Amino acid sequence: MNNASQVRSLGIIYRVLTVAGLLLLIAAYFSPVWWVSLEAPQYPKATFPDGIRIHFHFDGVHNGCTEQESDEIEIGEGIDCVEEMDTINHYVGMAPTSAGGPIERGLSHFSFTILGVMLVVFMMPNSKKQVYVLGGGFAAIMAWMLVSLYAQGYLETIAAGFADGMGQFFNDRKQIVIETEKLKRNAAMVVGAYGVIMVAITFALWKAGDGLRWVLALVPAGLSVIFVIDYAAWLYWFGHNLHPWGAFSVKPFMPTVFGDGKVAQFTTHSYPHYGYFMLIGVTLLLLVAILLRRKMYRLAAEDSGTQ
Repeated sequence: MNNASQVRSLGIIYRVLTVAGLLLLIAAYFSPVWWVSLEAPQYPKATFPDGIRIHFHFDGVHNGCTEQESDEIEIGEGIDCVEEMDTINHYVGMAPTSAGGPIERGLSHFSFTILGVMLVVFMMPNSKKQVYVLGGGFAAIMAWMLVSLYAQGYLETIAAGFADGMGQFFNDRKQIVIETEKLKRNAAMVVGAYGVIMVAITFALWKAGDGLRWVLALVPAGLSVIFVIDYAAWLYWFGHNLHPWGAFSVKPFMPTVFGDGKVAQFTTHSYPHYGYFMLIGVTLLLLVAILLRRKMYRLAAEDSGTQ
């Protein structure tokens, strides 16, 4: 097979892999990525077969408990294990789940749209059109963010949800107001950082050409690692920002990121859900696509050099 034929074949293959990675990325956004459960004697297996279980999604924390018929609970009564988890954490002075990653969760749909635009541009042939599409896509996303967050009041909705969650377990209203205003300032800083990063990526693509375009797929490919780092950082924050009014006094600790652990009388479990395996699939597909794309343009350069 000559270089021209290889270039065409590689072009088809890497684009197919990228499309598959993009579809998996979208599916992962709507899927539970990680799950955590607590087991204790007061939560019998008959009623709580998986313990007090919650599911982490990119846009929030969801109930992971299933309804069971037993002496303690009737079918249809409903079990909200997010609320139950918050109650348990309150006993050891830990903040409610709503305190974790409010900005990441609130901006997740913008973040995933940014990654999607990057992958679409990654699949395009080398030309100035890549820069125009990337810059135009980023500008549209930035406008969407600003209108949604400020003109339509979405940032206030995020802040209100955070304050309501904190208010269920904290009596210090003044401190809640302070933390809520801090959240708004941090969100504004993140939005500004997004803008700077998008401008920088567009400028770098314009200047560097194909030498940097593979990075457009590398960032989405790294999401499986980024998620674990962010998740572990928030667990550290939860375990090292305990409040003294907890019914049980425990020393600051690092909650279990992966595997089983023990806190007071509770056994903890923390494992990836099927959404995380989708992210791993995204990583593998996009890494292969990057390698094939680089090889494709290397062969194309060799071909043009011999003509």
